[in-house]
Amino acid sequence: MMNGSAIAAVEKLDDIIHNSGSRKKFKNNPESAMRDAGADPAEVPPEVWDTLTQMSLDELTAIADLGVALSDTGWLDGKIAWHHVV
Repeated sequence: MMNGSAIAAVEKLDDIIHNSGSRKKFKNNPESAMRDAGADPAEVPPEVWDTLTQMSLDELTAIADLGVALSDTGWLDGKIAWHHVV
């Protein structure tokens, strides 16, 4: 289970990935993008950080689009375990 600071960092990371401008900044300089968003990149679980920082801009955009689509359909509302979707 993640602690509060890790959850907050992942929430900031989610915000970054969902915004096209900050997503581009994240791709170019992930640590700076996180710090500018007010989060410590070291708080993001290493598996998540490593995966996202190795993705292309197109892959990051696809992740953002998938998150929006799942949210819009209610699949991320907490009633369904999201590991069944992704």
